[in-house]
Amino acid sequence: MNLVKTDINKVQQETSESMSTVVKLDRIKDRMLVTRKKLKQADNWCILNDQIDQLFEDQDLEGISEKLCEMRSALSSLVNLPDYEARCERVNNLSNKLEAVLSPRLISTFNGNLTEEARLYYKIFSDMGRRGELYNYYYRTHRTNTHKQFANMRTTAGVDVWLHEFYSGLLELYHSQLSWTSEIYEDNQTVVLNALMHCLGG
Repeated sequence: MNLVKTDINKVQQETSESMSTVVKLDRIKDRMLVTRKKLKQADNWCILNDQIDQLFEDQDLEGISEKLCEMRSALSSLVNLPDYEARCERVNNLSNKLEAVLSPRLISTFNGNLTEEARLYYKIFSDMGRRGELYNYYYRTHRTNTHKQFANMRTTAGVDVWLHEFYSGLLELYHSQLSWTSEIYEDNQTVVLNALMHCLGG
């Protein structure tokens, strides 16, 4: 009987040790998978970094935006790398570079009410987390145009006439832009109202 108990205890001890070994191996496997994923992300980052430079040369705006999104997404898994801050700065600098490329195109788009272009730029700026900057370009474009018209009215007509024409022009701008932006911006009414407020500013 004692011999049986001894055998049972021996089996239990061996089983416990085996389970402990299995658990340790499982943990090692998990750490290896995490490390492998991080290495893959780091390698993927290098590929994206090379690709985006070529896309800037080709002026492929949609491609640049797509790669920037992928790079920004990859950052979350590279947070423990020693050059993480440098990578964040790289993404920010690339976003600034893309915005600089888009700046003159935005003005032309808003002046010409070009719907397809406006939709594309809205998506790009939204993906970059810079929708507010896009709106600022929109506000400044209409403000500049309105102030030019206002200055011209003041030199060619009396006060009562240019005031009437100025505010009639603002009302026309409101209705036309409300219609146009409804196909582009989710919060178009707020955007157009803010544009009018900028037009009335100094």
